[in-house]
Amino acid sequence: MMRSLLKPILCLILAGAGLLSCDRALDRDTFADYVSAVTLTSTDNALRYRVSLDCRQECRFHLKYRKAGESAWLTNAFVKAEGNPVERTLMFLYPETEYEWLVEVLTEEGTLLEGDVQTFRTSALPPEVPVYTVTVDEGGPEEGYLLQWQATRPGFLTFCDMQGRVVWYEVFDQAVRHVHFDPQRGEFAVLTGFREGVGSKKFQRLCDRILVVNLEGTRLVDWLASEENVPYPHHDIKLTAEGDLLVFNNVIRNFDLTPLGGNADEPVWGEGFTVITRKGEVLRRWDVFGEIDPVRDSYLDAVELSYDLLHGNSVATDAAGDYYITLNRHSELWKISGKDGKVLYRVGEHGNVALDAPYPVGGLHSAVPLAPDQVLCYNNGGGETPSSRAQIYRVDPVAMTARLDLDVAVAPEYSSADRSNVELLPDGKTLLFASTLARACVFTDLDGKVLKVISRTGIAYRSHYFTSIRNNYVSL
Repeated sequence: MMRSLLKPILCLILAGAGLLSCDRALDRDTFADYVSAVTLTSTDNALRYRVSLDCRQECRFHLKYRKAGESAWLTNAFVKAEGNPVERTLMFLYPETEYEWLVEVLTEEGTLLEGDVQTFRTSALPPEVPVYTVTVDEGGPEEGYLLQWQATRPGFLTFCDMQGRVVWYEVFDQAVRHVHFDPQRGEFAVLTGFREGVGSKKFQRLCDRILVVNLEGTRLVDWLASEENVPYPHHDIKLTAEGDLLVFNNVIRNFDLTPLGGNADEPVWGEGFTVITRKGEVLRRWDVFGEIDPVRDSYLDAVELSYDLLHGNSVATDAAGDYYITLNRHSELWKISGKDGKVLYRVGEHGNVALDAPYPVGGLHSAVPLAPDQVLCYNNGGGETPSSRAQIYRVDPVAMTARLDLDVAVAPEYSSADRSNVELLPDGKTLLFASTLARACVFTDLDGKVLKVISRTGIAYRSHYFTSIRNNYVSL
């Protein structure tokens, strides 16, 4: 405020002395009035570079960057510069590429002030980062990004573009098991590691750590799975609309299985999910044992499967706040009330919904609610339909009937008998089959015609497509 008053006074004094015309640049702000120094430093991540600003006064600023020789700039959102130094991060870069960049200040009066254009060259990717290759290109999306990960040690989480070029990655000490990304927050919910001490390879589904990580790689949550949070997480994790964690997990109950030839106090590993805040406050715990009984429901074969009764693998919510889970061992889709936890219906051979088609065999994965009671699932395939399929179940919860709104098989060479997922792209015309065993992301039309295939090194449990990635750091 004082500075803005002094400028016209000084201008009049100098003009009166014949030293300066008041219409000259003395009265105009410059970039140097706001920023005294700008530096760029590399990080331990080849595709993230830290920009540091020393500011002389409060302002708003953002970063602009582009590949050398290109005309269009990429930018991030304007943020308020508070304190010194102020740091921001350049991200979503290509490896071993020359870039131009600058800082742009937005004054209170709405004036844009540009700093000097500078250059830098990005480093090479670590050799362990997965490699993605376009092996079929006959249509499909040309823009957008694929989120994929790798269950090796170290583990990798990546975004690649539609040409298979990695533009972002993060390294984890443990294998990356499952990931959910919230593009509005720019945050990932992550399950990592293999749970030790359970005692059998039958329990390799169990994960060791629960994390929330942002695009800059900051660990916002980092828990060892335990009774204090979620003891037995596996297969799926989500960020809720409120930013809490929705975690799929095992729940153990003991039963008298002597009528089935088992033990009198046999632990049975059933399925459930937990909603928990980032501070560790449990908001909801739910499990399947309110609906099923391993002795009464003898089709469950509880003696043989006590370590993995239903093999659930996904949990998701719809716009009304109800939950959907997929149970792989018997190919079932359940809907659960978000109000009281009651099972509203069970789609499957042993369920309570009549389907206008043969029930799927070979396992269900990855429930994606498109609307309440309209759910896309990945059918692994088997029996008379050996190829994996995308199926949309539309359920009438009053009549307790269902039909298939969509039933599309992927080409047999891209089928996957386990794991995997499928998505309907925002255009409503394109499917993404993320095939674990084929090591490929396969884009098809609604008739199953293959449009684009991005193959990969290593195995990914699931993959997800994003039209764009919008957050407080970079708009792409």
